Amino acid sequence: MGNSSATDLADYLVSKGVNFREAHEIVGLLVKQCEDSDAELSTIALEDLTRHSKLFGPDALDRLNPAWSVQARTSHGGTSPRNVAAAVAAGHAQIESARKNWTALVLPTDNYDVSKPED
Repeated sequence: MGNSSATDLADYLVSKGVNFREAHEIVGLLVKQCEDSDAELSTIALEDLTRHSKLFGPDALDRLNPAWSVQARTSHGGTSPRNVAAAVAAGHAQIESARKNWTALVLPTDNYDVSKPED
């Protein structure tokens, strides 16, 4: 999984009032620490987080959970379960619409008997 939650940690700091450039730098140092110790960011302890910024609280550890990250992506095209369910429903609706259009083209609407071959 690597350091896929780095942006989530930076966003956490931004939500605490840190500008993104500084948040990016802080999290970059955390990522470097993990790489130097052959660890993943998802395994970092709260003490390591607070060593880099006192603004990290226990809830920051939630941001290291991939499920949290998936849930948080609620913008258009995001990965939240609600968005995915809506995209699947839209896909099903498109398939059903295409099926109806195809059926209308292929099957005649009059009383043509397709079981009898034309002479």
